[in-house]
Amino acid sequence: PPPKLELVRFLDGGNGVDVRFDSPTDMVGGAWDVDCAALFEHAERAFGPGAACQWRNSSALRVTFTAGAALIPFDYTNATDLNSVWLKGGVLQTDLAGATLFAAAQYAEAQTPLHPVAPAISITAPGSVGVCDGVVL
Repeated sequence: PPPKLELVRFLDGGNGVDVRFDSPTDMVGGAWDVDCAALFEHAERAFGPGAACQWRNSSALRVTFTAGAALIPFDYTNATDLNSVWLKGGVLQTDLAGATLFAAAQYAEAQTPLHPVAPAISITAPGSVGVCDGVVL
């Protein structure tokens, strides 16, 4: 059978997602780097223009976002089409020789990262301020 989307999970740094399939794929002809728009609907909106899609192995793909990415983790109270990754139908096949069936169009909700990186806040200021110095916050 053709591969199915199994999991879409945000990277811990929030700068992309890992996409996992339930079985090995043909990696869209065997190329390690693939055009995200060739594989996913709404790729530019979800991942940002020029986002990088690279196969980690035949059943796992990493998407690295660019500026303007709009994909957000799935949330039952605020479910929208921006919570999901949409695979195009008729593009991806199993890696078995002689395969003729292609994966159907399908989607998977983007899951939150397993170990999200907490933002670090840093404030710097001079050690002393003179009476005539202005302060701007």
